[in-house]
Amino acid sequence: EIGVRLVGSEMCIRADPSESLLEGESNQDALARVLNFLMELEERYSEKMILLSSHGNLIGILLHHFDSSFDYEKWEHMTFPDCFLIDRDGIVKRILKD
Repeated sequence: EIGVRLVGSEMCIRADPSESLLEGESNQDALARVLNFLMELEERYSEKMILLSSHGNLIGILLHHFDSSFDYEKWEHMTFPDCFLIDRDGIVKRILKD
């Protein structure tokens, strides 16, 4: 899972996607929220290209959903900002040059 190298309570959250900090959102809940949002966007703008912007953790959770090889080490090497393309078939491609 993404973030298994983190320490303390953060490690539990990343090791178990259903756990969260007190009054926080779990990875599982965050993924469900962003996938629902993507479905809404797809319904409204199916013929358009959609650009999303978010913080690194949510992007990492989403990328891991589409590409299970996107792990903590890849998340750790993201640049800020960074850009990824996820096509309608769920194929992930990093498009920002180093």
